[in-house]
Amino acid sequence: MLIKGMQKLSMIDYPGNAATVLFLFGCNFRCDFCHNPELLDAEKAKENKTHTEEEILNHLNENLGFLDGVVITGGEPTINQDLPEFIKKIYEVGLKVKLDTNGTNPEMLKDILDKRYVDFVAMDIKCGFENYEKITCSKVDIETIKKSIDLVKKFPNYEFRITIAPGITKDDIVKIGEYLRSRHANKILVLQQFRPDKCLDKKLEIFPKTSDSILDDFANIAKQYFEKVVIRKE
Repeated sequence: MLIKGMQKLSMIDYPGNAATVLFLFGCNFRCDFCHNPELLDAEKAKENKTHTEEEILNHLNENLGFLDGVVITGGEPTINQDLPEFIKKIYEVGLKVKLDTNGTNPEMLKDILDKRYVDFVAMDIKCGFENYEKITCSKVDIETIKKSIDLVKKFPNYEFRITIAPGITKDDIVKIGEYLRSRHANKILVLQQFRPDKCLDKKLEIFPKTSDSILDDFANIAKQYFEKVVIRKE
């Protein structure tokens, strides 16, 4: 597992908590709108510092009175087989842990959730299922995504998220909403603003960030299906 980024303090990545954010290298998706492309390219990753577990645990212990938690994101954290053991070490420090995932490893996700190594899980749903491979530019087993949805919905603290990037339509919101409501996984949906300043596909950088009016429009559609809809902007 390579930890290629550490934001020592964030007040937005773990809502309501002061958190350190850890960025893990590698992902099994290649979404054009990915905002962390440096975590997907091995050569670019060499330019960034690799943070050791010892360094991170020392930082957390030194800031126990100030930090509330840790966010583990990527890339896709669950492609790392040593992730559960690493999360356990963080959890034992005494801080809350939030995990971000794309839901492609339900087996590991189940292990982490069953053992309560995390306090909050955020799962990205990219689009309507029929367009997943187009949007992620990857081969996708949709059944794994569905299995992860069913795991996440049972966890006390969770959110499903979708980034309103170019190519994401109102129809995607309807289809996601219909499916999650049918699975009783419709407690909360977060609509994330697309930002063009740093994308995996440079062609997307000509697009503007998602406007407030578009976010509001999509949110109004989502409210038909979800108990709570949140718009999240950087």
